[in-house]
Amino acid sequence: MAGQKREKNAMQRVPGKAGLVVGGGAVLGWGSGQIAAAWRLRRSGQIAEGTVVRNVRLDDSEYGPRWAPVIAFTDIAGNRVEFTPLAHGPGKGMTTGRTVEVIYHPDAPREAQVNSFSHLLLPGLVACIGGVGFLMFVAYLLLR
Repeated sequence: MAGQKREKNAMQRVPGKAGLVVGGGAVLGWGSGQIAAAWRLRRSGQIAEGTVVRNVRLDDSEYGPRWAPVIAFTDIAGNRVEFTPLAHGPGKGMTTGRTVEVIYHPDAPREAQVNSFSHLLLPGLVACIGGVGFLMFVAYLLLR
């Protein structure tokens, strides 16, 4: 009887538990995919010097406007390429005129990234750690 009561309490504490597990797994999967993509880029990518040519306004929040840098570089074929990195924000130090190292795959230069830990690996690592932590929390709730 005590086992049935414990199981019923766990079910009431964690409604939609399958959705929580899928959500945590999705975050973990996305993070793993980002790390794998960064690894492939580091192995087969080309390095170039890029310059932040401007910052574009994304939107406004209660803390003020959000900006994203536009970085220009010349690829191996001699083409000028502009891109906005996926990771951007207040701590990235991307002021107009700054020179940054860029890494890109020759077949897809518009998918370039800034060649730094905070741009290539940090988002994936944070997602992986968050996904594992979330899954551990859900497991704790279900098993206690």
